Amino acid sequence: HEQRIRQLEAITNNLTTEELVDLTPLQPTNNSDLRLAKLETAITEPLTLLAKNLTQQQLQDNTLSFDLNGNLKVNQLQAETVVAGNLVVKKSGEGKIGKGEAEAEIFEEVSSDSKVYLSAIGDNDGKLVYLEDIKEETSDKEASFVVRFSPLASGEVAKEDIRFYWFIVD
Repeated sequence: HEQRIRQLEAITNNLTTEELVDLTPLQPTNNSDLRLAKLETAITEPLTLLAKNLTQQQLQDNTLSFDLNGNLKVNQLQAETVVAGNLVVKKSGEGKIGKGEAEAEIFEEVSSDSKVYLSAIGDNDGKLVYLEDIKEETSDKEASFVVRFSPLASGEVAKEDIRFYWFIVD
């Protein structure tokens, strides 16, 4: 089986677009090969569809590759939405609590089920940023989330801009 897997990997690594489109699964020679034949079929169909949208140059330049485990490797991925299992990274950005302010409100599509992750940029004078509130969309106001910093004494405001990155996961 290991030899057959190595052969399949070698074939896949050297395929051209035309070969991928015409690729047909190998027929099993005995019962022990049946599982590998099913794997070949499961891999061949998605590869064939993918190959129809690939250029010869992408395959030759190794800017895109895939293996028999179903892993896709690209140099750079650009997407409006990233789906991982049942989580979706909806949006990301950078924000700041301005000098003289106690909080920042970021207006983005967010709901009470959303997870908002924050990461401070720099040491921010020892202040930590945290999610204070998620405000769902209403008929007169768009959705947003509020970020504050701590430790925050009563009436304290930022002495300098406190910058942070954020991303929303649903």
